[in-house]
Amino acid sequence: MQASGSGRPNALVTLAGYSRADIDSGRLQVTFGAADASSPYMHILGAA
Repeated sequence: MQASGSGRPNALVTLAGYSRADIDSGRLQVTFGAADASSPYMHILGAA
């Protein structure tokens, strides 16, 4: 999985045993947000 934003560095995450299909099916949930203006985050939650 890759996340990028204008003027921000790219972030690349590899989750062994998961694929894009797991995101599409809801097995993995990905949420983006920001704690404040300078602290963006990506939260990944794996469903059992």
